[in-house]
Amino acid sequence: MERGSTADNAGSADLRLSDISSEAFKKSVKYATADPHSQPAAGAQAQRMTLPNVQSPRGSNLFSTGDTMAEPEVEYLWLPSMKATGTNYRKRVDKYRQMEFTPNLNVYRVYTPRGAILVFSLFGLVLLGLGLALIFSSLRSFTKELEYTDYQRPMVLTIDKDLPGPVYVYYKVTDFYVTHKKVAYESSPSKIFHQHCKSGFSSLAVITFAAFNTFEQILNLRCIGGKNTLNGIDEWCQHKDDPVFKRPAYPCGPISATVMTDNFEVCTKNDKIDLTDTNLASKRDDCLALSMDIPEYDYGFYHSRVEPVDRDEGFLWFDPGNQLFRSWIQLPYDSTFVKQYAVLKDGINAGTYFVHVTSNLWPAREWQARKFFYIAKPGFLGTPAIALECMVMGTAIVFLLTAAVMFLLHKRNYSCGISPWRGIEVYDSKAGDSVKVPSVPYKRDDITPVDDVPASKMPCLCPCH
Repeated sequence: MERGSTADNAGSADLRLSDISSEAFKKSVKYATADPHSQPAAGAQAQRMTLPNVQSPRGSNLFSTGDTMAEPEVEYLWLPSMKATGTNYRKRVDKYRQMEFTPNLNVYRVYTPRGAILVFSLFGLVLLGLGLALIFSSLRSFTKELEYTDYQRPMVLTIDKDLPGPVYVYYKVTDFYVTHKKVAYESSPSKIFHQHCKSGFSSLAVITFAAFNTFEQILNLRCIGGKNTLNGIDEWCQHKDDPVFKRPAYPCGPISATVMTDNFEVCTKNDKIDLTDTNLASKRDDCLALSMDIPEYDYGFYHSRVEPVDRDEGFLWFDPGNQLFRSWIQLPYDSTFVKQYAVLKDGINAGTYFVHVTSNLWPAREWQARKFFYIAKPGFLGTPAIALECMVMGTAIVFLLTAAVMFLLHKRNYSCGISPWRGIEVYDSKAGDSVKVPSVPYKRDDITPVDDVPASKMPCLCPCH
């Protein structure tokens, strides 16, 4: 059959896709989108053309110009498919190809004035409640810090009101950058307890970053001016070349080598606390009971097991089960951080106390850092965080003010009248006779599926319109 016009092909049962002109395609779209229950106009029956169903095998019998072939229940616009035959297409993929999506208008209600006012008010009230809760919690909490970088005599600690237990005692360290990547890589419990610490080198292989695999390397770091800042036994610094110190160290790594070993006592008297021969403070009756029990939430108890063979061949210089060590190896997020030291389970009464640093070994001055004694009784939302409280309250006020301004504009029927992006005049369907309506208003009902809609009249779904 020779290729002819669309009108000639309309009456033929053998119709090829290449013979379909744009006019015929428009008519097919008009038929496919028309109401199937409506009665066709005179002469419309002869112009019917059924589009092929992409979910069934293609063939010439899929085109029909009469009523001899039953019309499918669902009609699809013809689109190329990955498969020429077969009906086992995935349902969701077919819907995506045919753009058969159910519109959800609830999403666009957020961009209406009422929806925006509701969202801003809801977020503002939630943040306002959170900010008030943070402020109330901070008012019920208590914190105090005392610097002891250059400790000489007992520090005075004044408690204004009774603090029920538990009350927490911390180390606080500032300007100590343990978050360096070479330190962080060697801080995993699975490494430091199993001798997996490795050394790192610079790009020029000149500066070597010590891995602290042996206890001799740890002593080289902690022996400063002939003083042992690790455990206070200065004789170890004089014999650090001993073969026993050259054994593998358990634990290893830089985070273990810089462990905090200072000790505190909180007493009611200012008398100096004497140290015994073992460098331990003698307990007095006027000192508060500081509990150093391992907490129930301790995450790494199974990591601290050192095999007996490794213990005999290596040098176990620190008890892996020590709570202070477990708290120290958990890396902080900043150069200023706190580490738990002990807990006052029975609380502390109001009064004046004296904080004695019985073991002031950690070399903060040599490492250009500062250290503090930090005591805290947190509220139900933790200790005070002034910056967080200000940010939450400020954000809540901004949300509520925005909701109030939008509510006033909505009640006053405020409208800019002209879109700032395309210059399209806004059509007001509620306008009365006294209101001037644009000569060519844009309405959704004016566009039918068969019209060629200019791009300038297409609706914009962005929030600005």
